[in-house]
Amino acid sequence: MHCLTCLHLQDEKNRDCGTELSVKVLLVLRSVEGLTMESNILEWRKKLYTRSTHLANVLILADTDNSVTDINVENMILEREDCDLLAQWLEYNRWRTDFNRLQVSSWSNLASLSLKNCVLSHGECEIVLNAIAKTETLKILDVSGNCLGGYADEDDYFVPTLRTGKALAKVIEANKNLTWLSAKYCHLGMRTMRSISSALKKNCTLTYLNVGSNTWWWDENTDELLSDQTFDSSGIESLAATLCTFNQTLVYLELLSTGLYPLLVNGKGNGMGLTKEQGEGYTLSFRDHRLGRIDIIFIVECIKKNSMCKVVSFSGCVVEKQAAESLANMIEKNQIIESLDLTRVRTRHKDAMILAHAALRSPGLKIFADIPMEKIRNNIIQSLMLNGVGIGPHGCIVLTQLLCAEQTSLTHLYLAKNEIGTFGAKAFEIAFSRNTTLEFIDLRGNMIEDAALENIARGLLNNPGIINLKTFDLQDNVIGGFGVSKSVNGLFSLADALVVHAQRHEEHDGLQCQLFVGGNALKHHLALSLRETHVESRLEVFVDVNNT
Repeated sequence: MHCLTCLHLQDEKNRDCGTELSVKVLLVLRSVEGLTMESNILEWRKKLYTRSTHLANVLILADTDNSVTDINVENMILEREDCDLLAQWLEYNRWRTDFNRLQVSSWSNLASLSLKNCVLSHGECEIVLNAIAKTETLKILDVSGNCLGGYADEDDYFVPTLRTGKALAKVIEANKNLTWLSAKYCHLGMRTMRSISSALKKNCTLTYLNVGSNTWWWDENTDELLSDQTFDSSGIESLAATLCTFNQTLVYLELLSTGLYPLLVNGKGNGMGLTKEQGEGYTLSFRDHRLGRIDIIFIVECIKKNSMCKVVSFSGCVVEKQAAESLANMIEKNQIIESLDLTRVRTRHKDAMILAHAALRSPGLKIFADIPMEKIRNNIIQSLMLNGVGIGPHGCIVLTQLLCAEQTSLTHLYLAKNEIGTFGAKAFEIAFSRNTTLEFIDLRGNMIEDAALENIARGLLNNPGIINLKTFDLQDNVIGGFGVSKSVNGLFSLADALVVHAQRHEEHDGLQCQLFVGGNALKHHLALSLRETHVESRLEVFVDVNNT
């Protein structure tokens, strides 16, 4: 008897091979003992053997050989009748021993089924999924690229559907051997995710779940796009709670475009998400990953239930609104995490404020965005070298708040190329209005505009207690607006404030101040005016005067 273990027909270019394949089918049919096409054969089997499509040919071959374990019809365009045949083949011929008084041998060896990119509608997907849920040995299922969660109507509006998502959840719950499931690009939504989460409570076999690149931001009750204000993350939170409480087998999960490894609860299990460090806790790093709000919310929810994770890194990621709020809520209450790396992250100014204030209120956080908070609070360091780290505006807000302490030992700040921006630089107003120890500050290459210098100048003028400040380096920023601005009032205000500061404390070792503003594309006459205005004062100004 002909033996076949794997069937692959992955491309429509093979459409011309129908004749040759039919001949092979006839040969196989003749070699199978007891197989007839008598009038009492099941109606669906008649359809199967009379339909000349790629899927029908694959099913005929599989139907005549019980050694087939893998059916792969990736990238084929399947019609509704094809899906009906597949569903009936899975549900009746393959798994039931008695149907319409006709004895059918029970073959239960199918281990893999791939319908990837077959562009099935939600209705067709529902038919197939309902049949798959009754299988006994299926281990691998790929339905990526099909319309499980909804479809676009004739006006290109997204029309959500929940029944297919529930059918997918039913597969996870009912199939006791499924270990690998992929449903990428299927337009799934949050309510489907909640159904999947409930199903995972009863699943003890799944190790790989890929539901990445789905339309989590669509409202499943309407066809509208969810805004930042109405974004629903309940499905992700439910999934995290389920994985950390009930499911102990899933070791790989993809939600958007990044593979995640679910965190272990109290260090138990075999997941790959945590790296143990000398028996003192675990490190979780997603440095430079393309994490979205869905990924970060999921990770944060998992961390909340983990009592071993001490170091977390989201360096280089984008932190959007709900992700920032979830992250801030976690670090404000978590007493286990000691280091949170948010260097080089991109976020809104409002979210930067939320993250910074949460970090300052955190009961256990020692390091935030590479800023050694504990050492600064305990007056252990005098010089802080963070050039090129990328602390961002959130890190700058934290640092300036720490500088406001009644006692601090910091005298030198090296903060060049830290993506602080104008918003972050404005936070130095409060630092300069209260700090008494700073002597040197380097803010080169931080995309700071002239507007921030007004705030800094105001803080400096209101603080006669700062007596040692000598050097202020603002080179290579955008204070001059690339030569477009007609005036730089903030820069002149800062220069005047430094002069007042030097005059206040000229008896203090003959205090002289330096202001570096080269590389800011200042107009020629403004650069000359700034330097000449203070040529006789206790402030030395370094500018580019050769630019025209």
